Amino acid sequence: MESFLAAPLRYLRLRSETGRLIWLQDIFATFVIVTIVTVPFIIVSKANFIHKDGFVDKIGSFSSVLTGFYVAGLVAVATFPRQKNGLDATINYGKIKVATKEGWEYLTRREYICSLFGYLSTISLCITVFSIIAIIITSSMPSFSIVKFESLSYTVKIDRRFIRFLIMIIVNIPICHLAVSTFRGLYYLIDRMYAQSPVIKDKPED
Repeated sequence: MESFLAAPLRYLRLRSETGRLIWLQDIFATFVIVTIVTVPFIIVSKANFIHKDGFVDKIGSFSSVLTGFYVAGLVAVATFPRQKNGLDATINYGKIKVATKEGWEYLTRREYICSLFGYLSTISLCITVFSIIAIIITSSMPSFSIVKFESLSYTVKIDRRFIRFLIMIIVNIPICHLAVSTFRGLYYLIDRMYAQSPVIKDKPED
């Protein structure tokens, strides 16, 4: 059961040769895009973010289409003919490893791409489900300007704008990381998938 749940998120455990988590390489780009996406909703306070026909609703519909694309890409890569070089050769430049019970295991290009697209499929599916639940819940919630948390000793008041900002950041992080990881996957499929290591050939005899 543990491996069944962990397999789709295996990408988050992958490390570079130096031991750094692979997904952390995209953290700066992710937060840049989070900022770009969030700022317009801060400037235009009435912009629809999480309600019906809003940003989350549209992203959920789009991610449902992406899920099929990711699964198709995963199936295609997984079923490519086996090769001694290329897909089934251990990555030499920019090695990628994962911790196992027996120690570090170095990945082939096929294993890396499958891990990446399995992760993308899982996250896009989660975003789709979240958007459906969020729309159902928010459509039945009354509007408010101040949220109060009262107890016997004190009362805490939280402005609606702060709650909205916090929700936007929390929701936008996985959405933007999905976008950045998608570009990484496309780059790998287009440029790195069939890259071959240079081979030194013998000098031909005269």
